[in-house]
Amino acid sequence: MDSVGVVILVVLVALAAAGITWLVVRHRYIKSLEAKGWSWQGDVAPQLTAGLNNPPFGLGFDRDVGHHISGTATDGTPFRAFTYRSDQGRESDLVVTMPLPKSLPALWVFSDQPRIGISGIRIADTPATVVTHHQEFGERALAAIRPHLQTQAAASEATSTLELSIDHGHLVMFDAPKDADQLEAAVAQLATIRRALITSSAMAFDGDEPPQHLSFHGRDHWVYIPRDDSYLARIRLTGGGFDHEARDVIVSHNFGLPFLRLHHHWKTRHTRTDAEGRTHTTIRNHDEYLCQFATSFPFRELSVNAGWFSGGQVVRFESTDFNRQFKVRASIPRFASDVIHPRQMEYMLASRGPDFSIEPDGTITVDGGRWFPDEIDAASEYLRGFFRNVPNFVWEELGCQRRPALEIPRTDGPRVS
Repeated sequence: MDSVGVVILVVLVALAAAGITWLVVRHRYIKSLEAKGWSWQGDVAPQLTAGLNNPPFGLGFDRDVGHHISGTATDGTPFRAFTYRSDQGRESDLVVTMPLPKSLPALWVFSDQPRIGISGIRIADTPATVVTHHQEFGERALAAIRPHLQTQAAASEATSTLELSIDHGHLVMFDAPKDADQLEAAVAQLATIRRALITSSAMAFDGDEPPQHLSFHGRDHWVYIPRDDSYLARIRLTGGGFDHEARDVIVSHNFGLPFLRLHHHWKTRHTRTDAEGRTHTTIRNHDEYLCQFATSFPFRELSVNAGWFSGGQVVRFESTDFNRQFKVRASIPRFASDVIHPRQMEYMLASRGPDFSIEPDGTITVDGGRWFPDEIDAASEYLRGFFRNVPNFVWEELGCQRRPALEIPRTDGPRVS
């Protein structure tokens, strides 16, 4: 055997040994969990986190849940523990969740720097800082759990960094240890904090009910679907190629202006023949990011800067500045003139929203970028403003008995029972 073969053999043996060692270690670890009456499960779907929608949950794409541990604390309180990551946050060692009797206002407790996406009223205290959206609730909650936070901070064997949250109907601990004995201590401590919280005056407050699906923080009406290729048939996309996938799908009724967002990934095959007659085939990967809105009310065909292939005639307006910046097309020019009146022009010039096209079936095709949540919000608000500026007589001619209700309901924050 030559030297190259020896090297390959050594590498293969080393890889095999590493693999066997990993299997043995994992087996022993699972046994240590089962010895405490807990269960272990690998390859868990992200749907496990449905109902958790406060940072770090409810942020970003590429969400992934690792192995899952379930069981009860020493006082009988059920818990779940799992690893979690997304493209908007680092992976936690273990996230531990315990159910609460009801949904409470959002609250975070941390002794280091807060995670991305956390905002609100800061209540500085020792040994931790509390961030909440309602100061009185935060003060009451902190008063109840403060003694147990001090105990937890001192128990470095249980948790290395103090970080908790209230996420709708769950109390959550982050960066819990994976070792079975240390995890048991952390779970017991979390159960103690939970008991102090649910027996306190903080329970007089009510939070919003959690979404029953994967969603986005502050946008509970959005439904996030990591992968579902059936949505490809519902949106205008680039054809050809093969292995078409719909990734990171978001759908929402959007309070009268429904939308579908997805990442379309596909492949194309390219074959060429070189000078010696040999055939070479390469596979290329392609990506496009699409967001398509729709009307939930009657409207007519109209486009703004949508290009040569949009239907209808070019409509000119009295404003030279508007005509220079916007190319409006409509199948019925008078309809466009009624919709885009002087106040509408002022709105469009000031807002500088995305180019869009409203099709006869109500589909609204919108130009955009990667369609991150903030981009969706911006396009949604721009379109709402556009439709809000449509005069009443236009709606009457379209057969609407009243103006479409397009306002997104705002919550008044935590309620007191």
